[in-house]
Amino acid sequence: MSDVTATTGGGTGVLSHPGAVQTTVSTFANRTALFLELFGGEVLNAFNQAQVTMSRHKVRTIPNGKSARFPATWKTDAYEHDPGDELVMQQVQHSEKVIAIDKLLVAPVFIDGLDEAMNHYPVRAEYSKQIGEILANTMDQHVLQTMTLAAAAAATFAGATGATGHGGSRLGFSAGGTGAGTGIDAITIDGYDLLIDAIFAGHRLLDGKNVSGTRQVFMGPLAFWSLMRDPNATVAGGALSNKSPIANIMSRDVAGTGSLAAGFLPSIGGAELVKTNNLKQTNIQTGNYQVDQSKTIALMNTGDCVGTVKLVGLSMEQTYDLRRQGHILVGKYAVGHGILRPECAIEISDAGSLTLASTTPATHP
Repeated sequence: MSDVTATTGGGTGVLSHPGAVQTTVSTFANRTALFLELFGGEVLNAFNQAQVTMSRHKVRTIPNGKSARFPATWKTDAYEHDPGDELVMQQVQHSEKVIAIDKLLVAPVFIDGLDEAMNHYPVRAEYSKQIGEILANTMDQHVLQTMTLAAAAAATFAGATGATGHGGSRLGFSAGGTGAGTGIDAITIDGYDLLIDAIFAGHRLLDGKNVSGTRQVFMGPLAFWSLMRDPNATVAGGALSNKSPIANIMSRDVAGTGSLAAGFLPSIGGAELVKTNNLKQTNIQTGNYQVDQSKTIALMNTGDCVGTVKLVGLSMEQTYDLRRQGHILVGKYAVGHGILRPECAIEISDAGSLTLASTTPATHP
C-alpha cells in the first residue's frame, strides 16, 4: 500500500491507495498497478489452419527403412495377326518411383517450471496443440509443393508424350496469354471467369491422358471466395453489377448445386474445390521441395499424382529436464513426399506466357 498526497475539500491530506506503487505520482494506472488481473477463462490461441491434403493423396506407412518403392508400368501394343504367322511378343515397359524419407522435422519448446507454476492456465496443453498444428500444416505445404512440381514434371516413360501428353501440365488464364500475369490480388471478374474455363480445360487434358479418379482443385481463400462473389462488386442502379462468376453453375434452375448462404461452392465438372491457406503463393527457395508458386492460382489433380511415405507419424513427446528445471515438449515426424504420376497433375497459373492451351513436358531427362 502506498500513500499519495492529494487535496480534498480545500485542504491537503494523505490518501492511502492499496493498489499503488510507492510513489508520489497520482495516476489511475499507478493507483491500480498492484491489483490482480482476473483470468477470464479464455486463452487467445492461434487460429488453426485446416489440413486438406492427407486424405486427398496416396500415403504409405513403412515400419522401417529409408524409402518406399512404387512400381510403374506402361501400356503394351496390339496388332492384327495374319493366319499362320508366328506371334510377335510385345513389350510392357516397367519403371518405379522411389520416395525417400526426409530428415526428422521437429518443433521443440521449453517451458520453465517456475513460469508454469505461476501461470494461470494449462500452458503445456496449449503449446502441444500449437506444435501439432504447425507440423501438420508444414506437411500440407510440402504436399502442395510436390503437386506443383508434379505439374512441371516430364512423363515417366519415353514415348508417353504427344498432343495430349502424359507428363504434368500447366495452364494459364491470363486473357489469351497476351498480357503479363498480374497476380491473384489484381485479377478482375473476367479473370475468374477464365479460371473456371481453365478448370474445364484441365478436365479435357486429364481425359485426354486417360486419367481416372476423383479430381480436386486446391486454391487459396481469395480465389475461392472470388468465385463465390466478385470482391470488387459495385452498386449500379440499385443492384450489384458484378455477379458471381459461378452463379450459373449454382442456379437451381439448371440443377446446379452450392449455396451463397452457406458459403458452399459447387464442384466444377465434378472436381471438388478445396480452400486452403497452405498453398503458398511465393517462390519457395528453401527445403527439399523448392518451387516457384508465385504465379500459382490453383492446383488441379487426382490423388494419384503424389505420394507420402511415413516412417514416424505425427507424435508428441514431453519430459522433465532436471538440469534446466523445466519441461521439454517436442513434436516430430519423419515422412517424405514424391511425384508418382505427373500426368495426373495440372498447375493453373496467371503467368502471362501461359494460355488455356497446355504446356506439357516431354520425357524426363
